[in-house]
Amino acid sequence: MSEATEDATVDEVTGEPLSDAEIIARRSADIHTEEAKGNEHVKVFVLPPGVEPTEENGYDHDANKAATRQYAISQGLRPIGDVRLVSIKQHANGISWVLTYAVPVAVAERISEPSGPEIVLQGEDAPANTDGNGHTPDTSDEQGEAGLTAGAPADEGGEPNKAPADEKYAEYA
Repeated sequence: MSEATEDATVDEVTGEPLSDAEIIARRSADIHTEEAKGNEHVKVFVLPPGVEPTEENGYDHDANKAATRQYAISQGLRPIGDVRLVSIKQHANGISWVLTYAVPVAVAERISEPSGPEIVLQGEDAPANTDGNGHTPDTSDEQGEAGLTAGAPADEGGEPNKAPADEKYAEYA
C-alpha cells in the first residue's frame, strides 16, 4: 500500500496534500448538505413524527449539539466554535423532521497549540485545593498506617493513592 493511500491528508490519486476544507468534507458524513461551509463539520439528525422540534415547542437541542461536537472529535476534527442549529425541515417522507447542525472545526493533526481548557481564576477568593478545600478526613494528607504519608510520592516514603487507615475497616486492609 502506498504512503499516499495511508495518509488521510493526501489525495489518493494525485498525491497532493488536501486542503483543510477537503479533509473536513471527507471526514464529515453529512457534509453533502447545502448548508455546509468549508470549515464546518455538519451533522444531520432525523427525528420521528411529532410537533416541529423547536425551542418554542419545548425541544431541547443541547443533546444534538453535544453529539455534533462528539462526531467531529471522533473523526479527528477539533471543534473551534459553538454548534449552531442550521435548519429544521420536514423529511421527504412528509412526517419526520430533519435537523441540521454545524460546528466550525480544524483538522486536529494540523493544530500545534495545546487543546486543553484555559482556566483563569480571578481574585484572591478563587477556590483551590491547596488550602484543604475538597478534602475529607480519609483523603487528607494525614499520616497513615506505618507512618507513611497517604498520597505522598513513593520516593518520599509514601504510598501513592492510599488513604490513611480507617479503624472501622482495618480488618479488610
